[in-house]
Amino acid sequence: MIIDIAVIVIILIGLGVGFLRNPIKCAIDFVLFIAFTFIFYNILVGMDGQILSIFGISFADIGKMEIGKNLYELNNSLTEFSKSLNININGVDPTLMNDDIYVEAGKALVHGVFFIISSIVSILLAYAIGWGIYAIFRNKVQNIKKIPKMISSVGISFVCALTFVAFTFSPIYMISNNAYKVSGYVENEKTADLITFLNDTDSKFQGYNKTLDDAFYVLSSVQSDMNDYQGKIIQFDNQSEDIIKRYFDIKNRAVDLSKKTLEPTEQVTVEEIIEKTAQYEGDIENAKNIKKDFFDFKNNIDSYVKYADSAKSTIENLHNTTSKVDEYYSQVVREVKTSQVYIPKMFGFLGNLNFGYANMSSTAANISNLNDFFNIVMNNLDTLVNDDSVKLVNALKIEADKVTNLIDEYEKELKDVKDKYNSYKVDIDKKIQDGENQINAIDNELSKYEEMISELERKYN
Repeated sequence: MIIDIAVIVIILIGLGVGFLRNPIKCAIDFVLFIAFTFIFYNILVGMDGQILSIFGISFADIGKMEIGKNLYELNNSLTEFSKSLNININGVDPTLMNDDIYVEAGKALVHGVFFIISSIVSILLAYAIGWGIYAIFRNKVQNIKKIPKMISSVGISFVCALTFVAFTFSPIYMISNNAYKVSGYVENEKTADLITFLNDTDSKFQGYNKTLDDAFYVLSSVQSDMNDYQGKIIQFDNQSEDIIKRYFDIKNRAVDLSKKTLEPTEQVTVEEIIEKTAQYEGDIENAKNIKKDFFDFKNNIDSYVKYADSAKSTIENLHNTTSKVDEYYSQVVREVKTSQVYIPKMFGFLGNLNFGYANMSSTAANISNLNDFFNIVMNNLDTLVNDDSVKLVNALKIEADKVTNLIDEYEKELKDVKDKYNSYKVDIDKKIQDGENQINAIDNELSKYEEMISELERKYN
């Protein structure tokens, strides 16, 4: 508001001066003002490095702020987090993740300040030096009639005042206009919804951490014990496999013998072996089920670990992303609230004027001037706020429900899993012992039958 008032006052002063001065003097001042402004501006630009060094700073310091690098890290966090939510977001524009562009933008801002300084200094010099030049022509312009003299003087003074306003305030309005646009995105309802949702969900998820830590402690203990116990199960399963192979070998040999012409007593013996071995098949299959039961239980434990790990990872990713987003958002909000007090709006069209002071090097992603830079910033903010933030909120709601339901569903089971495993282990130990006894008994029987079969095979083969 103060700047808007200053613009109005300067224009009124220009009109007032026009009533009191000679048009030739006004014209001389006007020409000198424009010439001096661009002369001084180019001198200051040529010495920009030396001028900044007086204040102990340089354009390289802007690169050292690593704005682009910080945005790159923020973008990585957002991208990785979005992948964990199975969505794709546009993220930060790659152009804005290059530190060089901020160096160029910094130069354009400094040069804008130089243009303001040149304009103010030039109007004072033009007024002072103009008197000397005007003195040469003074006697020749005394006879101008009053009305034409006043009209032309007011007109020239008015144009000069407008030019001074354009030169001096266009850089200010260029920055303020874009700052105002940024503030619109910062205070956007969707942005606020995203930040609020992130913080509320993060706070809620942090409460699950102890539950998950307790679950991991129990699960890792059970999982480790089962991994050690797995060797015993596999050893027992190998025994079962061996006895199955032996069983089928003896059974098939007995069947082959039964097809031959045997003595009556021998025929009875072979049929008895076939009948008896058939009874072992069910016992052997029961032994095989012990391995299946064990790995079914182990897979359940592994799935609990997987679910808990997934929930823990989601909570951690959310917390890391929230803290970074919150940090940047809080910083931007502070800057916006501070700048809003000083942002002028009445003559915002002046911000579209560029007399060369806002130009940027073509090396900065082919951005020609400061307004182009801000256009990229605005377009990216528009995408982040109106597209990415909506996707993130919707996906986070789904993921939050998943995590909540998962923890609610498995919390009791996770607490009881140790007791279940201890009970299961006692049961499976008994089953293995019983199975081994069965296998040994069957093995002894099969040894007896194998001896009979071998004797008959020697006789008839």
